[in-house]
Amino acid sequence: MIRDISSGKLMIVSDLHGNGFDFRKVLKTYEELKSKGKADYLVFLGDLIHAYPGKQKDESLEMIEELMDLKANDPDSDVICLLGNHEFVHIYHIPLAKGPLEFTSWFEYRIQKCREEVIQFFMNMPLMLRTDGGTLINHTGASNRYKDDEKFNL
Repeated sequence: MIRDISSGKLMIVSDLHGNGFDFRKVLKTYEELKSKGKADYLVFLGDLIHAYPGKQKDESLEMIEELMDLKANDPDSDVICLLGNHEFVHIYHIPLAKGPLEFTSWFEYRIQKCREEVIQFFMNMPLMLRTDGGTLINHTGASNRYKDDEKFNL
């Protein structure tokens, strides 16, 4: 699914990974910018969930619940959450690990009582955001896959 934006200024944030402190700061900053006419949309580029153990308290579920309360991704909402790989794995019950770190089981444990609503929220996350100016935004990072292909070397 692609979400189209025809006009406005975007505040873009990526990879909060369950950091509730930063999440709250982002929301506050967005509200301040919006009130001054400096931002029209708040866009999260995915990976809202799964804190890295030992780095900060994992507030992944609380962040998702707040975004659901804000009606993020509703057609008339100014808060847009794109799907990241950390959200994606919960839709399809895929374990996610990075080296010795395993991310999915703790979040699955925490969402037991509200899993249906959380997974529906994830399923409604657009994969991409497209602007009328021709910009396509998604969760993936830049790639050097085509660096040696003459078609792409300008």
